Amino acid sequence: MYILSLSESIPDVQTINVTKAKPLIRGNANNGDARNQPDADADADADADDGIRDKNDDDTSGDSLPSYLTLITLHGDIVIELKPSWALDSVKYIQKLLQSQEQCQNCRLYRAEQHGILQGVLRKPDVQPNEVLGDCPENTKLFKPNNPCHGPMMTRGMVGWAAGKGGPDFFIHNYDRAADWWGHEHTVWGQVIDESLEVVSKILDLPAHKQSGMMFLDESIQVKIE
Repeated sequence: MYILSLSESIPDVQTINVTKAKPLIRGNANNGDARNQPDADADADADADDGIRDKNDDDTSGDSLPSYLTLITLHGDIVIELKPSWALDSVKYIQKLLQSQEQCQNCRLYRAEQHGILQGVLRKPDVQPNEVLGDCPENTKLFKPNNPCHGPMMTRGMVGWAAGKGGPDFFIHNYDRAADWWGHEHTVWGQVIDESLEVVSKILDLPAHKQSGMMFLDESIQVKIE
C-alpha cells in the first residue's frame, strides 16, 4: 500500500528562514505569509528553470545539519525532529530547502485521513527533489529481505516520504498502532515532537471530503518552514 503523491497539483508560494536550535512552540502561528497566498502555476514549478541545483551537489558538506524542521500553520506549529541516521539524503534535502532564498512553490498540507494520516508537500523551484531512499535498518534485514525496506516501521509521529518515493510529498503517521501494514517500505526522516501531536490531531479534524477513496482537506493549509 502506497501513500498518494500529489506534488505537481498543489502549488504554493512561501519564504523561509533557517533555524538549527529547537524551536519554540506557538499555539497559533499568526504569520501573514502563511495565509491566503496566491497559487502558482503547477507546471511552472515542476522541474523549474535552469536554476535547479544538481542533486549530486554537496553544498551542505560545510554546514552542520539542522536538528529540527518547523511547519508553521494557522492552526499551530508542527515541529519535526530530523533523523539523519534514518535517511541522510532526505535531511540534506530539507537543509537545502531551508538554505534556499527562493520562494516555496509547494509548501502545504492537503490530505487528512482522520486520526491517521496528515499529508502534504515540500518543494522549492531551485532545489532538486530528493530521489534517494532510506536504508533498511540492520535489525530488519533478516526478517523480510525480499520486501521493500527503506526505514523503520512507522509509529505515531514519524514523518516519511509518500508513495514509497524520495519526496517531495510527505506524510505524518498519526495512528496509535505501528504501521505494520506498510512494513518498512517508506523512507522515514523525522519524528514530530510530543508537543506538536495535538496540532496534527487538530488539523486531522478539519472539514474534509472524499475523493478517489481518500480524504482531502476542503481547504488545503499553506505552511511556512523554518
